[in-house]
Amino acid sequence: MLNINQLQYFVISAEQGSLSKAAEVLYTSQPHVSKTIKSLESYLGMELLERTPRGVTLSKDGERIYAYAKNILKNTELINHSKKNKGESLFSIATNPSSKMSELFSQFYNDKKDKNIKFKYIEGGVENIIELLDNKEVQIGFVFVPQNKINAFKQLLERRNLEFIILAKTDIILSVGPHSPIYNLDYVEINKLKDLKFIQLEEDYFTLNDILSSSISNEKNNTYLDYQIITNSDHAMVKLLKASELCNIGGCWFEGPYKDNEIKMIPIKGCENYLNFGYIKSKNKEIKKEEQEFLLYIMNILKRKI
Repeated sequence: MLNINQLQYFVISAEQGSLSKAAEVLYTSQPHVSKTIKSLESYLGMELLERTPRGVTLSKDGERIYAYAKNILKNTELINHSKKNKGESLFSIATNPSSKMSELFSQFYNDKKDKNIKFKYIEGGVENIIELLDNKEVQIGFVFVPQNKINAFKQLLERRNLEFIILAKTDIILSVGPHSPIYNLDYVEINKLKDLKFIQLEEDYFTLNDILSSSISNEKNNTYLDYQIITNSDHAMVKLLKASELCNIGGCWFEGPYKDNEIKMIPIKGCENYLNFGYIKSKNKEIKKEEQEFLLYIMNILKRKI
């Protein structure tokens, strides 16, 4: 029968490259490590480690099993950790990368930190957030979805028994810092975007990057938006907007204390109310108390929406 010790001995031996070094890490003897791994190989009917005078290396089958074993050991550790946190609530959300949302989360944490709650906050693209929800790793996910992709988005959610609750319609805007050549404009025309340089988050099917590029593209000279930097870090984006001429295309729904005084948000003419902002959740499942309270934080901000 397969057991956790077999997997642990196998993984550590592979990482140490030596059965004797693995025995030292595991506080046991080298013969015991060897016997345990051989029992695993016998159970699986395959050689996992290639033995040489210089140590051990993973076989082709071992490389595949090693990845599975690592995941099993990681999940076992999480299960054991959960026993220690018995009785605690878990607040878990995912969101498109946003320094503004992280400020709200920080405020929420400070209000709730003495309430026996564990917190999980993950940033990612729309497709990544859908996967997290589908795998039950988070309770709700906050996203921006362009209007022209909303039907495909809802169909994707339907297949996974998820739903999208729209909280607000928002404009597509440019975020720019004081070094941008358009910093003092009240709005910008779409056809002027080709003259600018951009920093954008990593793309997936539901990002904005391709929408405005296709709007300004010219079949003769194949002109598209100039994406100088692609990043998954909202922190890096904010720093670069302040320090360079780069612009960012995004949505806007925060105002008041959540505005950065150095970063200006400029509307793109013709792109009003083009983004749907809301949250994804499992169908026919009540949102837990903590997530409901965080939604109230969001809704209070939306009341002051630009």
